[in-house]
Amino acid sequence: MQRQVTTMRVLRRHAAGVVTALLLGALAGRVQAQSVESSAYQQASGIITISSGSADGTITRIDVPSRSVTVATSDGRTVRGSVNPSVGGLELVKVGDQVTARYEEKLVFAVAPPSAATAPDHVDSIVVTSQGNELPAGVAALESTRTWTIVAADAAANTVTLVATDGGRVHTYDVASAEGQARLKQVKPGDKLTITYVSYVFGVVERKK
Repeated sequence: MQRQVTTMRVLRRHAAGVVTALLLGALAGRVQAQSVESSAYQQASGIITISSGSADGTITRIDVPSRSVTVATSDGRTVRGSVNPSVGGLELVKVGDQVTARYEEKLVFAVAPPSAATAPDHVDSIVVTSQGNELPAGVAALESTRTWTIVAADAAANTVTLVATDGGRVHTYDVASAEGQARLKQVKPGDKLTITYVSYVFGVVERKK
């Protein structure tokens, strides 16, 4: 579904941007470019897709007053960024310290009959950062759930038409994955489609031993 894919990318950039702002400068933006693993599988509860990535680098320059950091990534690039004031311990960082970023996201698509109870729509997030007596670190997590009503499912065209459960504009989306296309043959108008998105990003500075 094209719109959901677009939403997922926006959330991905937001999540990666949290670590960028908190800790890693532009390094977090390189997480998926450097190393990405993706998978999709089908369970009784629905279709689940998982993507993960990582990036590593070495701090080559640091300016504590301006909170700017330069990092040489392990794939040969140089990135620069500013550390958010909420992150403690920047004054403990030295040239040569190692930076690591990790990222994972999960999407769950679950179809239920019209009479089934579904979780309420919600968006929850949390950010935790290091204190002043430890090397900088940060983690950000995001979870969102939204339920749609299926207006139509066209297995021949591999499209599904949805509307929010509280009404509004009707949207038609392409279904690209093989798992999703297989499920199109099983759904019918009036069914509910609940989409849950979960992601986390983690960044840490460590002293090379």
